[in-house]
Amino acid sequence: MTSFDARFWNLSQAAAWVVYRERKLVEQFSEQSADGWRALVIFPQMHGYEQIGKLRELVDALILGSLTAWGRSNVDKVDKLKAIPAIEWTDLSISPPSVKRSHRTAGQFEPWTNLTFESSDLKKLWRGLPETQGRTRYKWDVLKNMWHEINKRLPGASVNERISELQSEYSSRYSSPPSRTSIQTKIKRW
Repeated sequence: MTSFDARFWNLSQAAAWVVYRERKLVEQFSEQSADGWRALVIFPQMHGYEQIGKLRELVDALILGSLTAWGRSNVDKVDKLKAIPAIEWTDLSISPPSVKRSHRTAGQFEPWTNLTFESSDLKKLWRGLPETQGRTRYKWDVLKNMWHEINKRLPGASVNERISELQSEYSSRYSSPPSRTSIQTKIKRW
């Protein structure tokens, strides 16, 4: 069994899954390393992984209570894993492999250590690329490349004109194009 198939993941693995949805990265981060995460975030092209999600999505799921994390409290000094309350996440900042809280006088401190997540919960909330790409109606990778080409070819055109051009080119090669709204949502990430 690989670390991807393990029942529990650490914070770095959870972050890698939410942001990149890459099995290899989850396995790579089975041993947590702040340097490894920073290098991945600062130099993503060097690794060749495309960012799919945002770390903020993980925080939002923890705040909403749709995902639970367990950890050891540095405040209580109890050496036992316990569920971190959703309210705690409102003032914690995630920087894998740790979470920190800022304090006016004490600076930053780490209120929770050894963070653990149920991998099945993460996989349910953030589906893997083969699952999501297999169900899509449009060839978004093709649309993304076409969008970049149109931007180079028509630098002075408005966004609406470029979207119309994208829809026209896509429909000439494939089937009917996605709606303007769908394209606008996607190009925010491109």
